[in-house]
Amino acid sequence: MNKRNILCVTEGARTEVNILEHLNQIFIQRDITFIPFSTNIYVVYNDYLKFKGDNDDDFDMFIFSKKI
Repeated sequence: MNKRNILCVTEGARTEVNILEHLNQIFIQRDITFIPFSTNIYVVYNDYLKFKGDNDDDFDMFIFSKKI
C-alpha cells in the first residue's frame, strides 16, 4: 500500500501528532505520516476568512495553505 501524508492543522508540533499516530496504530493501522502545521487555529481561521472573501465557490485550500 502507498504511504500517505496527512497535513494536520495543530497548535503544537509534537503532542497532537503523537496522539494522531497513536490513534492510527489502534484504529486505522495504515502507513500514514502526519505533518503538523503548527499554528494557532484562530489565526488560520481569520486568515481563511480574509483569503476567501465572499467567494466560497472558487476557494482553493492548497493555495491558501501555501500562502500562510
